Amino acid sequence: MIATLLTSHFLKYAGFALVAVGIPTLFLDNTIGAEVPLLMGLFFIFISKEKMEDERSYSLRFSSMTLAFLLAFIVAHLTGYLFTKGLITWQLEMINHFSILVFALAIAIFYARIYLIKE
Repeated sequence: MIATLLTSHFLKYAGFALVAVGIPTLFLDNTIGAEVPLLMGLFFIFISKEKMEDERSYSLRFSSMTLAFLLAFIVAHLTGYLFTKGLITWQLEMINHFSILVFALAIAIFYARIYLIKE
């Protein structure tokens, strides 16, 4: 029962609410843990089921997460390198920020592939 509720289609709406609260909180609050609502919202959106779940959506979800992790890993190391060379003034250093980047990329890649690209 709880597992069904946690992966249901309606979990996406809870994720959107958390993202709407989490984005301003991330930028306006400098305390530790301010990014948690945004991270949880992105996670909820990513794990929520589509109205029509099939093998294609499962495959796209997994491959989107894999590609998003690789891209975020490259971005994290590239920003670290550019920061040490003095070319940029910020660095992706917190694990929660890395996780936010991974989930945001995974959601963008997944929905672009599922609705824009017909495979």
